Amino acid sequence: IIDFSGFPQHIVREEILEFSGSKSRIPFDLGNGPLYRIYLLKETKQSWFFIMIIHHIIFDGFSRRIFIQELNWIYNNLLHGINETTELLKYHSYDFVGTEKDSLSQEDEMESIGFWKEYLKDCPPGLKFPYDHLRTNVTTGFGYKKSFQISPESSHNLRKISQECGTSLFKTLLSILGILFNKYTGDNDICIGIPVSNRRSSDFKTMGFFVDTIPFRMVVNEETNLMKHIITSSELFRKTLHYKLPFDKIVRAINPERITGLNPFYQISFSWLDNLNIPMQLGHVTGKRITIPLGVEPFDITFYMWENDDVIEGEIQYNPDLFKPDTIIRLLGNLIILIDKLLENKEISIKFLSMISAQDLALIERINDTRIDYPKDKTIISFFKSKSPRALMSRRVSLSVIYKVEPLRSDPNIPLIDISKTKEGTRSTLSSGVYTI
Repeated sequence: IIDFSGFPQHIVREEILEFSGSKSRIPFDLGNGPLYRIYLLKETKQSWFFIMIIHHIIFDGFSRRIFIQELNWIYNNLLHGINETTELLKYHSYDFVGTEKDSLSQEDEMESIGFWKEYLKDCPPGLKFPYDHLRTNVTTGFGYKKSFQISPESSHNLRKISQECGTSLFKTLLSILGILFNKYTGDNDICIGIPVSNRRSSDFKTMGFFVDTIPFRMVVNEETNLMKHIITSSELFRKTLHYKLPFDKIVRAINPERITGLNPFYQISFSWLDNLNIPMQLGHVTGKRITIPLGVEPFDITFYMWENDDVIEGEIQYNPDLFKPDTIIRLLGNLIILIDKLLENKEISIKFLSMISAQDLALIERINDTRIDYPKDKTIISFFKSKSPRALMSRRVSLSVIYKVEPLRSDPNIPLIDISKTKEGTRSTLSSGVYTI
């Protein structure tokens, strides 16, 4: 228990979030444990923060639902003097290992391997995204979070189009993310990692790490419209669920090109959270989920989305070694605009829909407007002849500008080329320098 109530009111919340984020970045000692940290932070007499930091090796997204349910059960029973514990577990971790081994026959496994080899054949090893910083072999592993919300009207329309396409809201949003990254990268071949609970029985209520990942590869056909794209992507996703194979076996079977600092097959992950509708209810106290900006991020970007009453909410967690905060804010803005444009024009080809705001579009048009008025009744020769010799005289001006190059590029193999113009001519170098005119 840590008391933050002594901080000034205008900074106490910021101090709590900073403390929580910094604690989440401290590595765990896997050899000695424990693999969790739990804090109860006091903001005011009526406001407390319950912070739980758990290593992923013992806790996955589905475990959160189980933990909250059991915490509510135990606390409220003790509050009312009821000496009842939770029901005994029907399955344990070792049962999961046994069912996983027995879930696939050798024949089924070979069929699944054949499917994944064909499905991920020639899958691009990296995403051609306009990163702000070059990817390095060593990463901090840190992450930052930014929350966002889709308007009630757009959330309603997303549910409606999902019903019209005969699919789930999750698959609709997954399809739209594919379009977003198609427009950002110019690639039609997009692969997104999708975590799945991997619990083969609804009775499997053991907390732990049982999640698996599906490398979902979609081809974005820019000639088609949103509805057809959603239907095609949804059918393909259902097909991948049929050929169940643990992600580590997929990697071993395909043996893709491995690049230091790159996750195999995908760098973008999308997690649909359908377990946030279970609140922490301790007596008369109801817990509310908050976003802690600081954290960790194993991939380039991870999208989290969920339903909260009539709106769809989400968080984007990103790698600050690759992205600046402004880039992520712009990406989220483009996503919201793209969703609205797609819903307004769901019968129009994807290639005709823009994700640029009206304000940015006006700025682009203003920058690109380089037209200059000139006499329409004269040729270029006659125009110059009409000018006095003094007006046409050029005077040598010497100007030196020291500059620094920070290009936006995704391929680290492309060299930086700076141009230095001197009296002797023009030469290209591989470092910043002085530009002399």
